[in-house]
Amino acid sequence: MDVIVIDTNVFISAGWNTHSHARKIFAAVARRRFHLAVSAEILSEYENVSRRPQFSGKNYSGLLEWLRKHAVSVSPLPLGKQRSRDVDDDIFIACALGAGAKTIISDDEDLLSLRKPFGVSIIHTAQFIATHRL
Repeated sequence: MDVIVIDTNVFISAGWNTHSHARKIFAAVARRRFHLAVSAEILSEYENVSRRPQFSGKNYSGLLEWLRKHAVSVSPLPLGKQRSRDVDDDIFIACALGAGAKTIISDDEDLLSLRKPFGVSIIHTAQFIATHRL
């Protein structure tokens, strides 16, 4: 079973819109089509971003709790130096390397522009949906 890593913007989208591409990806993880890998840093990022005022209309606690129970918790591998234009995005690459993931799913241009660091594909949610027929 393939291991994937999901960027924070995809997590936020999944919680915000139940009909989003992001939500379809989480549903595929729930149906065990993929393993979702997270690190402590990623869970902390998800939690911190979901508490921002612009997201106050949604309650992310259920999704966070589900992730804590069902995602594969991994130790990230060191990257050596900053890889993404946004240093906060390096946690996703480090997690993917620690998990042996082949794919990071993101809608963030800072990550998408890297294309395939360390052999890990970084793809847009819509592309992931189309490729895997979700």
